[in-house]
Amino acid sequence: MIEKFGLKRNPFSKYSAEEEIEQIEKLFFKPNYYDTLIDDLKNGSSRFILGQRGHGKSTLIHYLKNDLEKNQIFTIIIDKFDGIPTVNNDRELIELVVKNIIKKLSIFLSKNSIDFNKLSKIEKDKLIIYINLFFETISKKEFEEIYNKVDRVKNKNFLIRIYNKIFLSKVNSITNTAINISSQIISQSLGYSVNSQIPYFEYFKELKEIQIDKVNIKETDLYTYDKLKSILCDLVQIVKKLEFQSTVILFDKIDEFKILGQDLNKIVDFAKEILTDTELLLQEDVSIAFSLWTEVRYLLNAKGVRFDKFKEIDVSWNRENLEKIINKRLQFYSDNAEFNISKLIVSTENKKEIIDLANKSPRDLIRLLSSIYDVQVTNNPVASIFESNSISKGCILFAQNYDYISSHPSKTGAGNEVMPFIRKILLIKKHEFDLLDINKALNQKTKNSEIYISKMLKLGLIVESEVGKTSDIRLYKVVDPKLKFLISRNISNLEN
Repeated sequence: MIEKFGLKRNPFSKYSAEEEIEQIEKLFFKPNYYDTLIDDLKNGSSRFILGQRGHGKSTLIHYLKNDLEKNQIFTIIIDKFDGIPTVNNDRELIELVVKNIIKKLSIFLSKNSIDFNKLSKIEKDKLIIYINLFFETISKKEFEEIYNKVDRVKNKNFLIRIYNKIFLSKVNSITNTAINISSQIISQSLGYSVNSQIPYFEYFKELKEIQIDKVNIKETDLYTYDKLKSILCDLVQIVKKLEFQSTVILFDKIDEFKILGQDLNKIVDFAKEILTDTELLLQEDVSIAFSLWTEVRYLLNAKGVRFDKFKEIDVSWNRENLEKIINKRLQFYSDNAEFNISKLIVSTENKKEIIDLANKSPRDLIRLLSSIYDVQVTNNPVASIFESNSISKGCILFAQNYDYISSHPSKTGAGNEVMPFIRKILLIKKHEFDLLDINKALNQKTKNSEIYISKMLKLGLIVESEVGKTSDIRLYKVVDPKLKFLISRNISNLEN
């Protein structure tokens, strides 16, 4: 089948941005708002990036990072939150930002040590102290991964040189992959040391007459939100002195932090402390972008997040753009520049059904096509198109096995609350129904059906029909096209 399609390999085997970071430049389809968004970020304007799961927020974040770095913007992505408290965490979140800036800045200067001389004596002293306070020891592998992505001066022999200088002067190569890179190594690599006892060190009163490299930041007066924010401002100015235009901080996957359990209220409580700091978001020479589920927007607004001051970007796709996204992917994995979805799916009706079933999600469209591909390989591996019976079966399997829990954020913390109601909707066997339909299908009293209606409305599984609003009988419509598809095929069970 790969040969018949003229493909290099299966284009539907990977679904996430993390799996395709190396290819993101060639796979990314720029949405209409992209140029405005990147211009805003380059010029110090913070933004909220809102979208449903699978709509491409992480892909957008990674592409933004690549694009910003090409324009001499110092850019970091923060998408790991292990150890951060779920509430009252403003101090820990700002420290996380500082640590990530320090990590990348340290490695950048290790690779471009000549740029260190662009800093004043006081800036050098500050930076070395910050490195000693905030640089967390990392593995040689992680160091090399970041090091190889930092551009400006290529110096492939840096690790050998620095290892020889600090550890064993007679060794000509690094063979021990277990070596860790510490703040002391970074500081020594820059050939600079600082004495915290010198007279003009008044801006570090907390560290006078103590050994900086042995200080626990959390035990000093520096460990307050305001002091950490001040340190962030110092770092932003140091970055600018190194001839970067500005600093951009990209927050991603806050709503996927496992300990929050997809609970909207917990997600809001986790993010609100830093998001309500309007002063931070308005800082010059630094812009912050937050990638979040659409559902948290109104909850955050109620907690004081100023969406009126910081423009929100809606990551959503229409039918035409979804087709362009998948065509770009197919052309990347094909030797034929003209290859597109219409070559795989010749029926216009089938193609429309597939794109509708993906429900505006690029990830779901790839997953759906992967399901059809697998069925086609099983049914007829030498076919030159996706055959109708393979499309039909692939769509059914996709809809039956879909991860509905992950796509429906919870407002109660009970992540599995959506599944019982999805099964009830399938048992009703109608796209549009009223209370009597529920009573009959589930063999229950109206009072119980009213409770079900209320819960399904809150979960976003159904909406009230406009037709029902003008009559004595209230009608409710199923929202998810996958459930509507299963109902149309008279399928009332899920594989999960």
